[in-house]
Amino acid sequence: MGCIDLKDFSLNPVGLIPSMEFNVVSVGQLANQGLMICLGK
Repeated sequence: MGCIDLKDFSLNPVGLIPSMEFNVVSVGQLANQGLMICLGK
């Protein structure tokens, strides 16, 4: 478990799964940070 710090926001707590081939980010975590979530074409 840890924290991801990017230029515009941070996500905490996040888990690292070394065997995964890609990253998974929770839409709920992004929304809780005040980010606008847009899904679609």
